[in-house]
Amino acid sequence: MKRTPNLALQRRWYADELRWNAALKSERLVEAFATVPREAFLGRGPWRLLSGTQAGLGYTRTNDADPRHLSHNVLVAIDPGRWLNNGHPSFLAWLIEQLELKDGQSVCHVGAGTGYYSAILARMVGEAGRVIAIEVDKVLARRARRTLRDYRQVEVVAGDGFSHNPGRSMRFSSTPASTTFRAFGSTRCGQGAGSSCPLR
Repeated sequence: MKRTPNLALQRRWYADELRWNAALKSERLVEAFATVPREAFLGRGPWRLLSGTQAGLGYTRTNDADPRHLSHNVLVAIDPGRWLNNGHPSFLAWLIEQLELKDGQSVCHVGAGTGYYSAILARMVGEAGRVIAIEVDKVLARRARRTLRDYRQVEVVAGDGFSHNPGRSMRFSSTPASTTFRAFGSTRCGQGAGSSCPLR
């Protein structure tokens, strides 16, 4: 993909936009949004964008494949025929902040789509942490495996988030009994977010 001048600056502006729209307090989360390349998870452009304030008007197609188009607080179509989108950044940023993730923690992302927000979660838990990214759509799960291949702390599971037990696919040999497992449900699947339960 062609690198566009000032892309890093545009990503930084995007992260700052999310800081104010979602009232983010976590500098680590803002930094994650400024450094994880959204275009790496959404395929080649042009893309179809959907503004939260103009959802009734449908998608707007970008004029070209400049990745700076994706550094805005907008939905991006993954499958426009099914109205399946890469989630709304400021809303999901707010939800992620509620988890209060720290280095070394484990988090389960239900409804991972193509993996963008799983990558954000991976930045939040660090290389010593663990992210289980669950996606029920097998095609999207395959895409997520490709896009997340450089995130060694992420495991992508093709399956139903309601029936998958993430404890079975994680190694806890060195995990303290007091560790808390965090669950993050993507609004794309209509599931709740921010719940937590002790690891067993």
